Amino acid sequence: MQQLTKRAVTAIVEAICKVNIITSDELLANIPRQCRSIVLQEHDMQWSDFVDFLEWCDRTYAMDWLKVGEECHESSSLPIVKRLLGSSHSVKMAYWIAAKWLGESSFPLIKTKNFQAKGLEVIEELELATHHRYSIQIFQIFQGMLAAMPEKVFGLKPAHVEMNPTPRGVVYNIVIPQEQSVLLWLWRRIVGVFYMNSLLRELTIQQEEISEKSLALLKRQGEFQNLIENFQDGVFIHCFGEIRYANPKIVEFLGYEHNLELVGHSIFEKIIPPENVEMVQVRMMHLMSSSEQNISNPPVEIQFITKSGGKFNSEATAVPITFQGQRCVAVTVRDLSDRKKLQAHLMTTDRMTALGQLAAGVGHEINNPLTYVMMNLEMLTNMMTSDHITGYEKQLAAIQKGLERIRSVVKDLKKVSRYSEEESLTNVDVNTVLDSVLSMAKNEIQQRALCNFERGDVPPIWIDETRLAQVLLNLLVNAAQAIEPGDIENNSIEIKTSINENQQVCIEISDTGAGMSPEVQKRVFEPFFTTKPIGTGTGLGLPICQNIVNQFKGHMEFESKVGEGTKFRVLFPISAHLELPQTTESVDVESRKMQQGQILLIDDDSDLLAVLQEVISTKHDCVGFTDARMALDTLHNNDSFDGIICDLMMPTMSGMQFYSMLKEVAPQYLSKIVFMTGGSFTSETDEFLSQPNIRYCEKPVDTKILMDIIQSMIQPPKLESTSLESTDIKVTAKKAA
Repeated sequence: MQQLTKRAVTAIVEAICKVNIITSDELLANIPRQCRSIVLQEHDMQWSDFVDFLEWCDRTYAMDWLKVGEECHESSSLPIVKRLLGSSHSVKMAYWIAAKWLGESSFPLIKTKNFQAKGLEVIEELELATHHRYSIQIFQIFQGMLAAMPEKVFGLKPAHVEMNPTPRGVVYNIVIPQEQSVLLWLWRRIVGVFYMNSLLRELTIQQEEISEKSLALLKRQGEFQNLIENFQDGVFIHCFGEIRYANPKIVEFLGYEHNLELVGHSIFEKIIPPENVEMVQVRMMHLMSSSEQNISNPPVEIQFITKSGGKFNSEATAVPITFQGQRCVAVTVRDLSDRKKLQAHLMTTDRMTALGQLAAGVGHEINNPLTYVMMNLEMLTNMMTSDHITGYEKQLAAIQKGLERIRSVVKDLKKVSRYSEEESLTNVDVNTVLDSVLSMAKNEIQQRALCNFERGDVPPIWIDETRLAQVLLNLLVNAAQAIEPGDIENNSIEIKTSINENQQVCIEISDTGAGMSPEVQKRVFEPFFTTKPIGTGTGLGLPICQNIVNQFKGHMEFESKVGEGTKFRVLFPISAHLELPQTTESVDVESRKMQQGQILLIDDDSDLLAVLQEVISTKHDCVGFTDARMALDTLHNNDSFDGIICDLMMPTMSGMQFYSMLKEVAPQYLSKIVFMTGGSFTSETDEFLSQPNIRYCEKPVDTKILMDIIQSMIQPPKLESTSLESTDIKVTAKKAA
């Protein structure tokens, strides 16, 4: 509904300027921003802005509002009004026309509640519409206009007007002056007849202006509706919970086919979950009962009920509006599905990172005691053999086998679980990775099915080995969990590697499990979709696997039948990063004459340090330190050592810090140092170990390999690139490219 007319506002603004002897430009220069639409007389003039304007004028100019009302009769926007009033056959009739027609048409929010005329007295009661701010100033302007009307329109003396405010309006008690003589009244009527043609012409012009404005308003409303209909957020409007409007997007979000399925229904019965009803009611009443303008509820994350009974995650914002003539609440709904997926992915990434750090820590803590247990066992075995003690060979071999199994498990755990945002791309043998993940998934598989691995002669692929292990482990565990435990002989998991017709490395993992229905197959890569019981699956495994495979230019596909099983196929391009053959020499220590050397050993684990010293001392002189700082003091101005073996991760001074200090204290030893590590679990240590001039070996290390390393330091090969390899350890010294 229109709240103000341009004609009425123009008259009041002109009167204010005239009373204060200022121009409209001067008024506009000082006026607050929210009141500018009043002075500019824009189409969207609001009652609240008009009241703000009047109150600002009152504070700024100490207004005489009765004088403003009197001057309104001289406004350029009201000649037609004066002519119409002047054509009345009496002053009382003019008051009636002003009250019943002109007043309500000029100020649609103010209605004439009562009008009585008796003799020279008129009683007029006005009332302001509810939910709108009361303004004493506008009623004082009306008082001035009513008092001046006999003088300005009929040439009589001014009327005497008393104003008595009421809660929502005022009551005017008007005493009008004595009417004119019959001759003057007749002359006024004759003049009025001549005014009628111009009066009708001006009325026609105003009607045309009103029609044009109405058409323009309808056009804007149509454009606004078109905008809302095509909005990418959901929008619905309700009045005390009853849905009055729903745009196509909210209909789509909630799984309905047409907005008629929502309009007319209660939000509390249709779309608000029971646990959110109280919160929504409080927010609704806050908006519906407040008289403040530009009020809104802050955004809140909330779930809506869909047509199928599911939950739709959203962020909702509510504001009060006038819709179809009633105060309503408009709610904007934003889909949070993508945000929730991102949050879940970040949580998964955090868990993977934490698991990787845990695995590396476990490896480090296990590998130290594992090293000295294995070395002590080796020395014990040698001692028993040399003393011709027999009968315990079987037990010693079993112990050795158990220790090797521990070493293998720790190694596989680090390989599979370690997670980093930084990729370590290299040529990877898929068969080797499958061996590792099979050992990890062994317990999951052996209770459900027999497992067969058909190895193909396949070239390497260019990938991050950890990411590949993550994909294959997930597929193997899924295959195992698709088979009910208890019938091992009749179920199987088949693994096969090969080269397909497109010259791609193909990895196939198939099972004889329950299989997937067509409906499940359509959603198999959809995040958060899972058929597993709550607590067993997150629905993120296969989507993450697909992302990893796609990232490395691979492709995942599958085929499945209910009751027969599922086969997943992972395809990767053959690596184009072929490593150039390096000049190598197999270091045959036994073929050379063994030389005795002096070795400096550093390890913060005193038990491990003791056994390493004992092993090394059988062939060489060895000095051991648990604190790298003491070792630096020993090396200062001392050239007597043939080599240094240093632990990487130490609490007081790490191997990296020791290496940095060694550059200053004894740089001649930089080429004679080999680091030992039980596990690297920071990007800093990874970067350090990847340097071409850094040599290292992984714990646990057996005696023969340790002695070979020491001999290579005492008698270094003449080649620029040397590698010592075994199934358990690799020591590298590469020339920087």
